[in-house]
Amino acid sequence: MGSDRPPPPRRPRLADHVLPRRHVIDGTERVVLHDQHNDEVVQVGPREWAVLEAADGTREPEGIVVAARRRGAHARVAAVSELLHTLAERGMVEAGEEAEPEARSSSAESPAPGSGTPLAVAPTPALEPTIADASPASPSPSPAMPSSPPPAPVPPEADDPGERPVVGLPEGLRCDGGGTCCRLYGTVMATPEEARRIETLLPHWRVGSVPSERWTTPMRGSTPGPLLALVARDGACGMLRDDGLCEIHRVGGAEAKPLGCRLFPRTFVDDGVELRVSLKPECPCVLAPLTAAAEPVAGPWTRARELP
Repeated sequence: MGSDRPPPPRRPRLADHVLPRRHVIDGTERVVLHDQHNDEVVQVGPREWAVLEAADGTREPEGIVVAARRRGAHARVAAVSELLHTLAERGMVEAGEEAEPEARSSSAESPAPGSGTPLAVAPTPALEPTIADASPASPSPSPAMPSSPPPAPVPPEADDPGERPVVGLPEGLRCDGGGTCCRLYGTVMATPEEARRIETLLPHWRVGSVPSERWTTPMRGSTPGPLLALVARDGACGMLRDDGLCEIHRVGGAEAKPLGCRLFPRTFVDDGVELRVSLKPECPCVLAPLTAAAEPVAGPWTRARELP
């Protein structure tokens, strides 16, 4: 029966349709793999996730074992192969660097089956002549026909998106510091640069037993990309304090937080002339009574180029 199992790729990696998220729940660390294709969720431990991180599509099982060991996760080749087999059966693993240039080049150079000559391109049918290119025998437009009005001048903002004015709603906005948005979303995203800044700002901060170098996971698959997912604790952002305030904000100020946190709950729409700013209704502060301390919805920005 074991021989019928589909083998994993020679150099496997976690598929991009799998979203890994690290959680600390009641002090226990775990990594949840959300399979978007099969609508399935698989939970693995920290050791198994370290193995999957090492399976980045460039290593065979023996190399994965060595790389995982550097991360402090010790596993045998047989155990790694079994884990990859299990995920391959679920369609959660894909091939990494499995390229075979010789096979690809030979298939690209060989003609299609049944074709000994290059493909012929059918001539494009001639277009019907328009008034501009009609022959002299074509009738001229009626003199009584009014001419089209000249096109309206294009505002300079349309040519340079950075110069478009930022226009917000007339209402104001004030954060109540309750941390609702920090508990609302399943994923808080950060760029690698933002993640490094957070690690530097919070050297003594702890999310359960997870050290700062393991606070992030790739947004998709096992290979880090331009966006990372921050660790969550008990369903909220791992940087949220017990009093509902953000530890990043407390130490480094608002500008130290990830961009998505700084812009929330604003939403931006470029209509081609202006950059219009509205508010997401899921933020309870949107419906709170205005106070003198409320800031403009458009924030401090007047032109699109000023946005972070």
